[in-house]
Amino acid sequence: MLSRFCFLARIPLLGFTGFLLLPAANAQSVVPKSDDPESVFMLGGTNATNTRMLFQQRNTPLKGTQYVWPKWGVGEVVLTSEQIITEMPLKFDAYSHNLVVKRPQGDSIFVDPARITEFTIIDAWTGKAPVKRHFRRVADLPGHQEPFQFLEVLNDEGPYFLLKRYGKNLIPAKAETPYVPAVPYNELTNTTEYYLLSPIGQLLPVKPTQRAFLAAVPADWAAALRQQLQKGAKIRGEDDLFNAVSRLNVLAAQKK
Repeated sequence: MLSRFCFLARIPLLGFTGFLLLPAANAQSVVPKSDDPESVFMLGGTNATNTRMLFQQRNTPLKGTQYVWPKWGVGEVVLTSEQIITEMPLKFDAYSHNLVVKRPQGDSIFVDPARITEFTIIDAWTGKAPVKRHFRRVADLPGHQEPFQFLEVLNDEGPYFLLKRYGKNLIPAKAETPYVPAVPYNELTNTTEYYLLSPIGQLLPVKPTQRAFLAAVPADWAAALRQQLQKGAKIRGEDDLFNAVSRLNVLAAQKK
């Protein structure tokens, strides 16, 4: 069984161009200094200090956060220029799908997504041990208007990869009506989408159910996977979907 996460180890680069897998280019490491803004300057972007105000009107509080993890996490950013910027304080805005970097002077900026190939954030809050979360840029994701999306790569070995899209829905405050009580706050709620990326670069949406997963895999392996799943390996959530992709990769490796 493949390991779910790769903590503090370099995950193999997948080099998305649209949905195509390309060999990763060699990258030059750049370590920023706290008093030297040069590394942040290379990221470009726009000011993000007051992004919370986008959702919080006057006298209307906000419930929830636009960030996947509300605290700053240390991470690294791989640029399209083949440079790696390390030891950066990062947040990921799941509402706008922008990466946010904290600058040495204390404010923050949205990074220009066109400059990023991938990034990682050390997640020290979700589980018992810190986990290295690895995100790759995907262009023109079906069903989304943004030119670029950043999807988390959940498995670190292929040839099939399970990708996760974090999103946020904004639910506005509501005035009281004769039939519905008032909701005095705006709220950001979480949404999640999963995609299966094939060795030839085909990206298919997949839900954590047996029917959806089997519909997304090649017909040659669907029968074998169906038999395994019927023996008790049901798909009911993200971990089950991850294990199913691991089984698919075992079958793919055996066919070589």
